Amino acid sequence: MDSSAAHTPPSLGTLFRRARRSFGLSIDDISEDIKIRSEILNAIEHGAFERIDEPVYRTLMVKTYAEYLGISWDTIEDVYIRESVYIPVLPHAKGVNTKHIQSGDLMVVPRLLKHVFLSAAMIGVFFYFMVLAGSALQRPALTVINPPERFMSPAKTIRIEGSVSAEATLAINGQEVTKTNDGHFYQDLTLSDGLNTIRISASKKYSKETVVTRTVLYQAPSAPLSFNEYDYGKTTTR
Repeated sequence: MDSSAAHTPPSLGTLFRRARRSFGLSIDDISEDIKIRSEILNAIEHGAFERIDEPVYRTLMVKTYAEYLGISWDTIEDVYIRESVYIPVLPHAKGVNTKHIQSGDLMVVPRLLKHVFLSAAMIGVFFYFMVLAGSALQRPALTVINPPERFMSPAKTIRIEGSVSAEATLAINGQEVTKTNDGHFYQDLTLSDGLNTIRISASKKYSKETVVTRTVLYQAPSAPLSFNEYDYGKTTTR
């Protein structure tokens, strides 16, 4: 026996056939799983690549079959190229014509990619809800335009004005105040004589409230002095 023949590596078809049989699977079983017709798988196992006359589709199907059987493409790529590079062009050969290959044959997604896509989708959904949660927990924005801090009001009535996050609830000194759709608000407030502390607060359902405090001083004007015109210029005598 020629010793070189004993060390001849098995053909690609032999590798596929041995791997399939080791799992106790039939070609029909695998065809149903990976959606490649059984006659194509049979052609691959017999090295009859000329029966699949389109190189792009042929390589895709061989890779898909190898992955299903757990055969690394890196270990068989050279063998595949060597066995398929000299395939004769037989336009009228009886075999598997790619024009009749079912759409399912070309839409096989490797199992690993399925897991990758699923994981990516789950991560995307996770971050989406994280952003929503962050937005819900964030304190609402609140800006008070009027009055300024430490303001001395010349009038007893003062206007409280500003803007707040559209989704927030607004209150001035504990009383809820309406706002426009874009968050603008204003409210007239009657001051007490002396120093007034005005508390403006904005709150959302799940967040801490935002509070702005203004101190306003109002001093009521003194009553004018009055006199009797008949007494004007008179002096008192004893």
